[in-house]
Amino acid sequence: MGAVAVRPFHVDQAVPSTTRLSADERRRAARIAHPAARARFVSGRLALRDLAADVLGLQPDSVAIEGPDHGPPRLAGHPDVGVSIAATRGTGVVAIALAARVGVDIEAADRRALPPTTRWCTPAEQAALAAVPSASTRRELALRLWSAKEARYKAGTELAPSGIAEPGSAGALEVSWLPLVPGYVVALAVAE
Repeated sequence: MGAVAVRPFHVDQAVPSTTRLSADERRRAARIAHPAARARFVSGRLALRDLAADVLGLQPDSVAIEGPDHGPPRLAGHPDVGVSIAATRGTGVVAIALAARVGVDIEAADRRALPPTTRWCTPAEQAALAAVPSASTRRELALRLWSAKEARYKAGTELAPSGIAEPGSAGALEVSWLPLVPGYVVALAVAE
């Protein structure tokens, strides 16, 4: 697999300036009604633009980010470069991978509510979680598993009918957890 870079970013409560965004990104940001969601979108795009510029040796203003409204971002003119953005509760993470697909997810470590495990865990995963005697450890492991599955999905995997993220057909998939932001679980998935 190619080089991978990951960087945390801060999301201000106020929406950052959109002057560094493309016209399409500014239109997309304007359509986001909730100010906090708009701030996450703008902050994520700016952070991704800066990371991509650093990794690719470009000026940030020359990095064009495209993609559908409800889909993963892509770097225009760089089909072999995978990118991903995730944000929650005032912080986020961006990732870029050369010659690979990448997905990143961030969750607050004190997040209490997750969908019922019957909706997103395999029977074996449910049994393993149920066997953990400590409720706090079980919650932590469930959150790490949730985050890993989110990252896998963002790396271009498909969701099986059970809601489980399954590797795509293109090679190996690696998932790791990164101690990037205190108080948050950060999962990174990289696929060839």
